[in-house]
Amino acid sequence: MKTTIIPAQITSIEDTIAANLTLTQIILLILPVFLSAIIFSLLPPFIHIRLYKLVLIAIMSIPLALLALRINGQVLLKLIIVIVNYCARPKLYLLTNQVKSEIEQIEPEVVNAPKLHITTLQSNNRPSHVTPAQMVLLADVLENKKVLFFTNSEGRLNAIIQNK
Repeated sequence: MKTTIIPAQITSIEDTIAANLTLTQIILLILPVFLSAIIFSLLPPFIHIRLYKLVLIAIMSIPLALLALRINGQVLLKLIIVIVNYCARPKLYLLTNQVKSEIEQIEPEVVNAPKLHITTLQSNNRPSHVTPAQMVLLADVLENKKVLFFTNSEGRLNAIIQNK
């Protein structure tokens, strides 16, 4: 018994109805006919050909015919719907790795500041005493700066000082 392999993406195959046109394309090409009949019958003078009616029909028919064109195997209408849906989605995503990579790309600014004596924790796990003069010097350095804190892969706390 002969067997055939069915492709995984059957949804990409569309049925053609007439002249290699799909149902969507046929609807897009027939829609101007019905709309032009409505224009001829409802706009004055009724059921007479006038230039403004022909212009309205042309303005309506050309975009609908263009939407029926195929680009890369897809009807242009479907591509426009995909683009509109993409643009309508929210652009801000929280808790992604992108935030970490953006922080790592920031280049630290070199600040000409007076040298401060920074001490580490002593053996009794209490910080050493910081004098008020050292606090004033640090406040002067950071007065018009933006400070970003982040941890590296080892868990150490790093800071970047930027101008506001």
